[in-house]
Amino acid sequence: MKKIVIFSGSRADYGLLKDLIKNLKKEKNLKISIISGPPHSSKKYGYTYKEILKNFKIDLKIVSKIRNSSSHEILQQITNTISQLSNYFKKNKFDLAIVLGDRYEALAFSTACFFFKIKILHFHGGEKTVGALDDTIRHIISKFSDFHFVCNKIYKKRLIQLGERPKTIFNFGAVGLADISSIKFLSKKKINEILNLRAERKNILVTFHPETLSILQPKKQITKIINALRSFKKQNIIFTYNNTDLQGNKILTEIKNYSKNKDNVYLFNSLGRKMYLNLLKTSSVVLGNSSSGIFEAPLLKTPTINIGNRQKGRIFSPSIINANYDTNEIKKKLKSIILSNKKFKFKSYFYKRNSLKEILYKIKEILKIRKSFKEFYDQ
Repeated sequence: MKKIVIFSGSRADYGLLKDLIKNLKKEKNLKISIISGPPHSSKKYGYTYKEILKNFKIDLKIVSKIRNSSSHEILQQITNTISQLSNYFKKNKFDLAIVLGDRYEALAFSTACFFFKIKILHFHGGEKTVGALDDTIRHIISKFSDFHFVCNKIYKKRLIQLGERPKTIFNFGAVGLADISSIKFLSKKKINEILNLRAERKNILVTFHPETLSILQPKKQITKIINALRSFKKQNIIFTYNNTDLQGNKILTEIKNYSKNKDNVYLFNSLGRKMYLNLLKTSSVVLGNSSSGIFEAPLLKTPTINIGNRQKGRIFSPSIINANYDTNEIKKKLKSIILSNKKFKFKSYFYKRNSLKEILYKIKEILKIRKSFKEFYDQ
């Protein structure tokens, strides 16, 4: 019996990993353990660990202690997470650890696995997002990891540049896109009924996170966007909560203040992956700097207005329009989509058929490999 531990740091990665977990749990010779990261246990973000419990048992739930998302609190969170993981790994042995992405919770998990000599399989390495601290965190996790499942050949090449051995890197496409073809999408009318949105209005979906390496402070970043949105009073403007990034609370405060007493502005702390994808599919545009605007939106044929540099470095579909933190520029680009019948070319660079099947097969192959000394690969 091989033992795999899977880490879901927050709502951001659980929806992407859910189908993989479900299929791994069907394997008779595998024992799957799940660890939920601190943001899942946050009241502010909707206690999203409950989404996991609808389908799976949580073997270790790490509690959130973040209040104001300062550098000090985030470092305290990382320390607390590593400490709890250390105690857990001292009592529980695993053959493989699975982690996705580039957030600091994932860094804490990877650090603990590395020192307990657990083989690490990392999803979404090799990508580049120059406007966020996540960019460096992602590369650090890649260096901790023994195996890499990337979503594009360009990202495989970048990992080789980082000294990772080519035979440990596999391009299966984005694991989070594997389930989209099986989702039974709802009509816009039904979605509006469920979320209590005005049915006759077009939807503008806004998902914005702090651009942590920008010289412009997060409060000013979101203010530029909000000022652009003030002109759109005949559309539903739907905000989702930002992640628990550095100074993320300042963004959330501004959004809450803006949404007060406005009948066309809505704010949801967590929609769940299926409802979010339904809303994304039926929106006229997704605005912000979320990776969903880069990965899911083109596949669902929804245009994206990508703000700033948080996603800069990723491969963009022709349906993604870039904008600076300039109120007039954002307003102009929104109008070009909302108030016209502009046609877009949609192309997904990350979706692959049968990717989940290939991922499952390769994981079982990896479990047969004995842990070996990892050497830097010189090209």
